[in-house]
Amino acid sequence: MCAGLNYADHAAESGMAIPEEPLLFTKAPNTVVDPLDDVLIPRGATKVDYEVDVAAGVDLWLDVDGVRRQTGSTTSLVFGFDVLVHYISQFLVLDPGDLINTGTPPGVAMGVATPEWVQPGQVVSAGITGLGQQHNRFVSVP
Repeated sequence: MCAGLNYADHAAESGMAIPEEPLLFTKAPNTVVDPLDDVLIPRGATKVDYEVDVAAGVDLWLDVDGVRRQTGSTTSLVFGFDVLVHYISQFLVLDPGDLINTGTPPGVAMGVATPEWVQPGQVVSAGITGLGQQHNRFVSVP
């Protein structure tokens, strides 16, 4: 489940109006889940090992080949995590471990004057304070 346009600064750079209630959508069929497995939180780790205070503000970033493209913070969320969980749980059952994607912080390619789209071979690194980073090399689909 994804909450779109949930970062005020991203909505502003895109010239979009902030919705009055969470704008929800899915990016994949029900049989597909976020491909995080044990990458985000390793198997055997305890909740305390990776507990972060998102209400106090957690920094988010995204780099392409080591160049910072997106920087944000949960402090600019339009709808906080408590609101999202409450709203989404009215439509479907949430289980422990389910992920709710909160949208994207500012800096997306289509929101800047001269967009630079990710190309095959480039490495995209995304990080969250307190949780770490993941790195993905983009490839062409045959």
